[in-house]
Amino acid sequence: MELFLLIFGVIFAAIVIKALVGGSKGDSFLKDEPFPDHLGIQTDDYLPMIQQLEKSLPEGYIENIKNRVLREHPKWKAYAYDWTFFELKRYFVMNAILKTVPMFSSKADEIWHEMLMFTREYDQFSKNFFGEYLHHSPNMNSTPIPGERAFFDWVYLTLFKAGHNSSRIWGAFCKIL
Repeated sequence: MELFLLIFGVIFAAIVIKALVGGSKGDSFLKDEPFPDHLGIQTDDYLPMIQQLEKSLPEGYIENIKNRVLREHPKWKAYAYDWTFFELKRYFVMNAILKTVPMFSSKADEIWHEMLMFTREYDQFSKNFFGEYLHHSPNMNSTPIPGERAFFDWVYLTLFKAGHNSSRIWGAFCKIL
């Protein structure tokens, strides 16, 4: 009987912890926490670029993307979407600096796909921010590409303050394969 109660207690505790940590499988891995200012950039040298990015994304376009993604992914919480879009904007900054960056987040890539569905708005955003059309280039390589991922991690961690949600969206940084 004691063993039964112990097992029941462990299972009950696990259910309660899952409920408190919250969310559905689609977003329970992210925390609902405040965003760092200016995308969490670690140097003021890139503040004009961040400001240009924000000016290049009209509010109506951002809302249309969010509505479409949340409709297509009903298990996503709004804050999970917001955090993923935040990380996608960081990805766009890296692309503006490096000109080509592999995509290592399936979640951020899903939002990018939805951005592309609004063809005129995406074209305008690309031209306003990048000066030309940024073509979508997903990471189709199913095998690890450690050199490219290591470079991505180095650039990302040099530019931005990474937090819990960053590593949940992009995967562990500086992971030894």
